[in-house]
Amino acid sequence: MAPNFRSGSDTDMWGGDITNLSKFDFDFGKVDVANGVSYRAEDTRGSRNSEALDIVGARDAVRHEVADFTKVAYTPLDWFTLGSRVKTPRWLFRGHRGGGVEMPNKLCATSVLVA
Repeated sequence: MAPNFRSGSDTDMWGGDITNLSKFDFDFGKVDVANGVSYRAEDTRGSRNSEALDIVGARDAVRHEVADFTKVAYTPLDWFTLGSRVKTPRWLFRGHRGGGVEMPNKLCATSVLVA
């Protein structure tokens, strides 16, 4: 086998976001609020060798995601931060061979505790 041999998928990803960050400093701690919109695109296709070796089939599609988000972080002490994030993504999938699916808005929420 060649030294640069690969099987699987090759993926190109790109995107960006626009964010507004507000910082508040109170007697009871600091609060950071970030909100904005993001865009991400992904182009995935089989590698040069995947067609000959792949049993399942390589991914071959384009995906676009547009989302709005809000993140809140509360830091009552220098060593303790409580954070939460809400994201509403919207996806559009297109296969290289035709077809496509558009997914409706879906609310995603996560919380994190850092100590």
